[in-house]
Amino acid sequence: MSSAAHSERTLILHLSETEALDFLAREGMPAYVVPTEELRLIYIWAMERYLRGGRTKAPSIAAILAEWEDILKDHDIDMNEEPEDSVESAIDTLIGEHLHFRGREFNQSLAKDLNAAQTEEKLGVINEYASILIQMGMDLESNEFRVDARTAMSERMQAYEARVLDHDLIHGMRIGFPQIDSYTRGIHPGELAILAAGPKVGKSFMMTWVALSEWTAGRVVTFFTLENSVEMTLDRLACFATGIRPRAWQAGTCSSEEVEKVEQWIVDLGNHDTPLHIIQPGLGQRSVETLVQQAQLNDSDSLLIDQLSFLEVEDERAPRYLQIRELTHKLKSMISVSRDRMPCLLAHQINRDGMRSSSKVGYLEMEHLAEGSEVERTADWVFGIHRSRAESGYGTAKFQTLASRREYPRHFNMKWDIADSSLAVVSEITDLENS
Repeated sequence: MSSAAHSERTLILHLSETEALDFLAREGMPAYVVPTEELRLIYIWAMERYLRGGRTKAPSIAAILAEWEDILKDHDIDMNEEPEDSVESAIDTLIGEHLHFRGREFNQSLAKDLNAAQTEEKLGVINEYASILIQMGMDLESNEFRVDARTAMSERMQAYEARVLDHDLIHGMRIGFPQIDSYTRGIHPGELAILAAGPKVGKSFMMTWVALSEWTAGRVVTFFTLENSVEMTLDRLACFATGIRPRAWQAGTCSSEEVEKVEQWIVDLGNHDTPLHIIQPGLGQRSVETLVQQAQLNDSDSLLIDQLSFLEVEDERAPRYLQIRELTHKLKSMISVSRDRMPCLLAHQINRDGMRSSSKVGYLEMEHLAEGSEVERTADWVFGIHRSRAESGYGTAKFQTLASRREYPRHFNMKWDIADSSLAVVSEITDLENS
């Protein structure tokens, strides 16, 4: 079976999946890249049915068979089979094969017309074919990055109507606290969120909490722990998952019941279908490109990186603000302008001057972040965790929204007792200056 025939088959097998049709609708793949006419008609039918239905549900296998059973039998396609590859890979292959075929036709036609043209006409021929080539590329470019607003706005209305039907839906990465997730509605695919805090406040604990929350929700997580060891991160995961006190776990003083909890969680973890990747890459393997590509190879739904200061830059001699700009811009671009879009939570440090300033006012501001202006320009969300001396004594903290592209900033009082693996939102802060 040729690669194009295999990809056609894969595409058809995905047409009963709402997630696949949503991806196809966002991509806007032209039907003409499906080479077999009869299978092309099935693709057109499924997409039209999905769009007419408000992009809420794919046609069922029974509906597809009722309409196209004979053609599917002719092409030996069993809709009850599991597709061997993703719909994304099928699209890539079909577009690639189509461009290869069109490219050969293009070259032959261009050579023929240039040969027939008079000398003074040849430039005109080149310009004409250049326009054809540009149009070919535009027609096959993803609709996520190039649209005509006259037609695309109807899709935004459909998206709104879908939110009305399920206004509590979390789309993307959870922070892991219902009150905060209800506020953000999730960190969406392609969004970059920054989690900032001072040293020893608990950034890494929070990152571990988010990774566990995402994995518990059934999402594939890749968590790069650049500062702490894999072993330390696994220990923290076990404590959060079971409610075991980290100090008792580290000291070997857990009760037999607590040990049994951890043992049972390890069994449950091993039997789970969803992977949770914890990775500490070595020096020379900490560039933004390497981390994002590895997360994409893991088919990750969510990417977590702890933390920004440990990422490797191309020019180590450049001023720090330029390094921060390069890292955040590159990371934002790689997670957003791609078919493998994913949300990313990146931990970042509050510098010592920022810690002193925040201690005076009792909360965080963007200027307290290291190179805060560069971070704010790029990030979709900037969160902060602040603990005064009094809050440290009481086992509390503030979770702040320092910047957001989608919502007005909101802030929350937290129970923040890491020693007891106890994190929770207590209340929303209505007056930050007097909190």
